[in-house]
Amino acid sequence: MSKKILFSLLTVGVIGAGLFGINQAHAQTNTNPMSGLVDAISQKFNLDKDQVQSVVDQFHAERRTTMQENRQKRIGERLDQAVKDGKITSEQKLAILNKLAELKSKFPPGSFKGMTKDQMKQKIQDHQAEIKAWLQNQGIDPTFLMPFEGMKRGW
Repeated sequence: MSKKILFSLLTVGVIGAGLFGINQAHAQTNTNPMSGLVDAISQKFNLDKDQVQSVVDQFHAERRTTMQENRQKRIGERLDQAVKDGKITSEQKLAILNKLAELKSKFPPGSFKGMTKDQMKQKIQDHQAEIKAWLQNQGIDPTFLMPFEGMKRGW
């Protein structure tokens, strides 16, 4: 069970960072999807378009920050519970947190910019292989840690 938690956290970290990177790349290459709404609000209420856009951007930034904080809190709580239950050691918890931070840095915003779907798929698969190797180095059997195996159909 603890191995499932560990792999789940690592997988969610990689996928989350990857999706964040994809989202950032999409945002950098496309116009703002909220621009139509910003235009409509500014015209309807006779407001400055730049000010409305600023409020929308601020809202999105605050929401993104809140979601990231909540995700970190949930991960911390799960790891704390796993340590408390004796499923992992506190050293393993620290190693997991360090690995998650490392993986997050490997998927900076825009890291998928200009990649095809196949290239993105390959990059994610490479990181999954890296995680499996890391788990084996930590003495954790990765075959027990495939909670998202059924999700591969979409790739």
